[in-house]
Amino acid sequence: MQTIYIDVLFMINLIMDFYIFFVANLLLNKPIKIKNLIVASVIASILYCLTIIWPFLQELPFNLYYFMLPIMSIIYLFKPITIKDFFKVYIINLFSAFLIGGLSFNIYYLVGGHFMVPIISGSIITFFIFISFESIRRKVLMLEYEANLNFRIENSLINLTGIVDTGNTLYTMFSKRPVIVVSLDKVNNYLNDEIQELVKSLETAEDIEQVLINRPKKIQLIPFESVGCKSGLLVGIEVKDLKVIRGNRTYVHKNSIIGLCSAPVFKDDKYSVLIHPDLIK
Repeated sequence: MQTIYIDVLFMINLIMDFYIFFVANLLLNKPIKIKNLIVASVIASILYCLTIIWPFLQELPFNLYYFMLPIMSIIYLFKPITIKDFFKVYIINLFSAFLIGGLSFNIYYLVGGHFMVPIISGSIITFFIFISFESIRRKVLMLEYEANLNFRIENSLINLTGIVDTGNTLYTMFSKRPVIVVSLDKVNNYLNDEIQELVKSLETAEDIEQVLINRPKKIQLIPFESVGCKSGLLVGIEVKDLKVIRGNRTYVHKNSIIGLCSAPVFKDDKYSVLIHPDLIK
């Protein structure tokens, strides 16, 4: 009979819970940070280990403790607002647990041996699911929204690939022109010193009002809540001869506004633009 100490049991559950929450998050498609996944896994692992320390918890009717065990982690991680949202998230996490845990421990019982077997098999299963999701996302889901984009800053022609983002509702404050969000690092070499200084000033300035007063008139400042970077103001500049190429259709705009986002718009470096849906109508 194999003896597993409580600290080892804690680590096994922590890692397996991380796999479960990671896959559940893939299914739910929510922007959750890795550190939050780790915290949720720690909570779930601690609660599981309590059933070993206090065995009477296992004797609650209808396996009530095991029903309640993931609830704290789910609420912390996914923050469901309504009862309907909660049960949706709960069921998806249960499905993920059956998928990851069920397969991993079946392999463990078939192979036997070391406690590392479920951890290794769980990592392989999780990696396979992740790769499959990425493949489906790229080949099926992203193609529908993917577009190539080119425009001119001064005399330089810039070609980028982006996503038509139906959630992009940014407009310039007064003229109400649609704004394309572009990762700053993709166009930084084409910007003059004046624009680069303004971008830096917005990131470091304590007195935003002074920045607003001193900004060049041709540069617009666009308020936003969340576009891949912290809420605040984006520097908006006018570009010429914008073309949005989507499939076999090309949408041409003589003058357009791009908002410069200091953080990457996507983790995937292939995409660096959030295209406003008004520009493909």
